[in-house]
Amino acid sequence: MFFKKVLLFLLMMDALYSYSQTCPYKQFTTNDGLIHNRCGNVVQDSMGYIWVTTDNGICNYDGRKFTFFPGSRNLYYFAHNNSITTYKGACIMGTTDQGVARALGTSLEFIYPENAPAPKHFMCSLQIDDSTYLTANVKGHKIHLVTKNKVQIISLPAQYQVPEIYCFSIFQDFYKNIWIGTNKGFVIYEKGNLDNPYIPPAFFKKYINVLKQDANHNIVISADSAMYYINAAGLKNIRTITPIKFARQNAEITAVGSFSNGDIAVSNYPTGILLYNKELKLIKSLEKPLLPDVVFWDIFIDKEENMWLATENGVYRYGNLNIRNYVLEMPKGAPSIRYGVGFNNSFLFSNSLNIYSLVNEKISNVKVKDDHFYPIECNTINSKLWINDYNPFINNYKKFTKQYNYINNTLSSKKIILSPQVNAQLPNLESMINLPNGIVCMLTKAGNLVTYAKDKFLPVALPASLNNINFSVLAAGKLPNEAVLFSKEKGLYHINFLTINMQIAVQIIQHLPCNNISNTFCINAVMDINASVWLATGSNGLYYFTLQKQGYQLAKHFVEPEISSVLLTSILKDSKGNIWIGGNKGIDKILFSSGYNYTIYNGMYKNSTLGNYVYFLKEHQGLLHIGSSGGLTTVPVNTTIQSITPEIYINKISCNGKEISIDSLLQKKVFDHNENNFSFEFTSPTFINELQTEYQYKMDGIDADWSTASNNYTVSYNQLPAGNYTFRVRTKNANAVWSLTDATFSFIIKEPFYKHWLFFLFCVGIVVAVLYWLYKQKMNKIVAVERTRSSISKDLHDDIGTTLSSITLMNAVLKNKIESQPEEAKKMAAKIETTSRDMIQNMSDIVWSINPNNDTIEKLMYRLLQFCNDVFDERGIQYHINIDDEIKTKVLNMQLRRDIYLICKEIINNAAKYSSATHFNLSLSLQQKTIVLTASDDGIGFDEKGMHKGNGLTNIRQRVNSCNGTVTLQSSKGTSWHISIPT
Repeated sequence: MFFKKVLLFLLMMDALYSYSQTCPYKQFTTNDGLIHNRCGNVVQDSMGYIWVTTDNGICNYDGRKFTFFPGSRNLYYFAHNNSITTYKGACIMGTTDQGVARALGTSLEFIYPENAPAPKHFMCSLQIDDSTYLTANVKGHKIHLVTKNKVQIISLPAQYQVPEIYCFSIFQDFYKNIWIGTNKGFVIYEKGNLDNPYIPPAFFKKYINVLKQDANHNIVISADSAMYYINAAGLKNIRTITPIKFARQNAEITAVGSFSNGDIAVSNYPTGILLYNKELKLIKSLEKPLLPDVVFWDIFIDKEENMWLATENGVYRYGNLNIRNYVLEMPKGAPSIRYGVGFNNSFLFSNSLNIYSLVNEKISNVKVKDDHFYPIECNTINSKLWINDYNPFINNYKKFTKQYNYINNTLSSKKIILSPQVNAQLPNLESMINLPNGIVCMLTKAGNLVTYAKDKFLPVALPASLNNINFSVLAAGKLPNEAVLFSKEKGLYHINFLTINMQIAVQIIQHLPCNNISNTFCINAVMDINASVWLATGSNGLYYFTLQKQGYQLAKHFVEPEISSVLLTSILKDSKGNIWIGGNKGIDKILFSSGYNYTIYNGMYKNSTLGNYVYFLKEHQGLLHIGSSGGLTTVPVNTTIQSITPEIYINKISCNGKEISIDSLLQKKVFDHNENNFSFEFTSPTFINELQTEYQYKMDGIDADWSTASNNYTVSYNQLPAGNYTFRVRTKNANAVWSLTDATFSFIIKEPFYKHWLFFLFCVGIVVAVLYWLYKQKMNKIVAVERTRSSISKDLHDDIGTTLSSITLMNAVLKNKIESQPEEAKKMAAKIETTSRDMIQNMSDIVWSINPNNDTIEKLMYRLLQFCNDVFDERGIQYHINIDDEIKTKVLNMQLRRDIYLICKEIINNAAKYSSATHFNLSLSLQQKTIVLTASDDGIGFDEKGMHKGNGLTNIRQRVNSCNGTVTLQSSKGTSWHISIPT
């Protein structure tokens, strides 16, 4: 008894430290991303996304992850639904505090008028048109017609104006009749007329728990623990419907689901699920513990014929209803099923302490007529049952190989094939092959080859090169005498068995060293229909050897994720030629097509409930039997994956790290030149082996061809140049079916402004304008020079020329008067002298003004000081000339400098000749880009209006006006000038 307890502990430890998923269903909980484990409903929208209502809100599942959609008012909210309706492919659901939820694809929106007075706790909802919803509260006598801005309250018929009335479901049938299910029966609004309610008498005062319609628009109803069926044809006249009662239970029917072929799944609370065909005949019962031991609140069948169960403990998804899970409360030992074999009509299996039989889906304990029966391995050899067992009460736990009789569910030992004295030759019942003439060749536990025939074991004659080699795997070849041997030290041997001198001998066809598996524990191997060899190892995955002209070659080494696990425990070739491999993370299936083509479906059967470790895979009567640490599972070996064309969607697009709207992917979007870093996330909502879904993508304008197919679902493109782009992505599901259409997103990245033709045109215009401006400047300078030259020429002509002419005339007069009028001649000579001096001064002024070295105001000041000395000193007038420091270095053009100089000279000259002044002041300053000239004297002044206007004042004003300046003259007691000239 102590030994059994120790063995039980070791078995449980094994189960604790290993894990797998061994059955074609999966449980989704908060560990997988659900917001809450208590789920109410499961539904699929037209895009293929699965939506789940929970006590904490609504999630969707896209085949990779769950996404939770928080409400606008509260993060958590109840999502109440007994039947979810659809409108234009979207799923319509009622919620608490959020109004109506409308779900499609990757988006969910909540619709409810903010100022509506009606309660916001909706049990179920129906969308009638694009802007109108019909909703029902959990409790109450009213329904609500919700539009964009208001809510209209509609009372239920008088028969339902009773306390404790609850509305559970609402939907619209094929003929637009609106059905409302309550705990007191139905209300039907014929053809959607809310003023014309009808109460079917067959359901009055019945508790309507489930109200659904199938793919063919027939209606299935659960009422008062019974099931009813209404044919779609009878819905044309709602007042003449004839419900068909096809099931009755003693307990509440909580959920109903419909398959595309018309089959109906009914929750058989609390025992499991009943499956009816379209003729309403019971065809199958899925009972617990074959199903999770929880309440089913909803059953939904998706497009791929997966069955989803919404339960108190998450969502369960079944991919194959032919699965059978046998989890038993065993009288002793753990539920780990370690060994099994098909024998006649029974499948016998053991947990190393007990042995059981499975016949016609019924399990029973097998009686064993053996005092000490501890099986460790079993198989059938030549239609006889062989079991390796041991006796813990004999020293060193002696092991035996025995033949057993199996009659009336009882095992009795027939004979001992090998005794404790030959333990070294104890056969490995998992590694043996049948040779012709009833001979069985097998490996021993010590790794030696032996044959068995007529109750005798004989060693196999080996070539000298095979002596002292411990083989771990023996696999049958394609021909009767052909086989392959594996040694982890020496590699693969392709051999033939020959009969030499009445003894079986080995002939080596090929030896292939395999250094990469030298330290690998080899489990078993099989040869496929192409004579290729598949070797399963206990720590390093799966090896694939193909037969070429030169012999076997290692073609591929499979590790995760191409296969579920590298820790393999079993490999099987079934009667259909498919290969199955089991390990610590599930079961993979390899299917073959033409030539060397094959497809690996990893994770073919998964079950996180039974989970843990696969010990063996055996085929018996067309069923694959799976022994695991969770129990025994059976499934047909010819199980196929539902093949539908997958669809592909772009879930998310980010530009420069910011998510952008993808509400309308058909509309081409335009981005600036610096918005050129894009990330894409995409998905294909497929739920059969979704981990095998693969994607290919390319960017038209960047990629020359599609990317390599992989299960990577994100891609980024950075620093895209300007241009037109279309991102494309397509998908391939687990059944190697490609999507018919690509998901696309077209967009434009604009050229930077400096590369745009308008900018080029603008730059050309700027260049032309600058060139024109430079041309104008040059022309203005030329004109200015010409104007200056003209002015100088005019001055020379008007001033110098006139003066010279005067001198010439005066000289002629002087000649006539020298002898006759000497006094007059002297005066005339003096006048000629004065005029000549003035002419010389004017000539000096002209030369000074055109000299470029005199461009600054400071040079002007020196010139004025010199002139003042000449005119004021001889008259005894004191003068002061002040020029601000900030203007001294101011550079003036030639004309402006000459004009200012001549203006100052005229003012100085007038003051010296006519003012009779004793003091004279002149100043120049720069005020906001304007030259300000002020001059004043303390002379007698003059009356400008009454005096004869000579050339002096006129010249001053003309010069100031030509410079766009202003003149202010005051003369009463002294004379003052204020002149402003812009620079």
